[in-house]
Amino acid sequence: MRGLVCLDANISSWVFRDARHEVEENHKHKFDQANLLMQKLEQAGYKLIIPQIVLSEIACVYTESRQKAFFKHIQDSNLLYCDFTGSTARILSRLLQYQYANKEYSKAEIAKKKMKYDIQILACAIDAGASCFYTEDSDFDVYKTKGLINICSLDDLPPDYESGTLWAQAQ
Repeated sequence: MRGLVCLDANISSWVFRDARHEVEENHKHKFDQANLLMQKLEQAGYKLIIPQIVLSEIACVYTESRQKAFFKHIQDSNLLYCDFTGSTARILSRLLQYQYANKEYSKAEIAKKKMKYDIQILACAIDAGASCFYTEDSDFDVYKTKGLINICSLDDLPPDYESGTLWAQAQ
């Protein structure tokens, strides 16, 4: 087994919930890229960590009966799950402290509620030992230099990928 990777909520939705015809036209390329990335990571032996709070965001659009089926299906999959724990809370407090202390970042006028939710997901990924966090959300760019976790886009290789490229055989 290679390293552990984690996806943000948007990428997780494209991979675990959405069908291509349900995705907005301007996101279809990212949807395709996310699903191809997951295939390539799986073939290369990576394991996917998914924070439990991401599952709730993915399933919130479903009816209760469909949510039940979704959670049953996802529990039977080959994913690793992580909860929000005491150590996650300590990581989150450090991330939030950096956000509030960084005046340049504060000027970005990012909605407080949105960033707290997103940072909870990032804290779960760090606490669970993920080597990288995949996101297409530029709000996470500020954490690229913190050294806590590698922030990757759909175009990036995991940092522990030995050599070559995931895209060598992509069509």
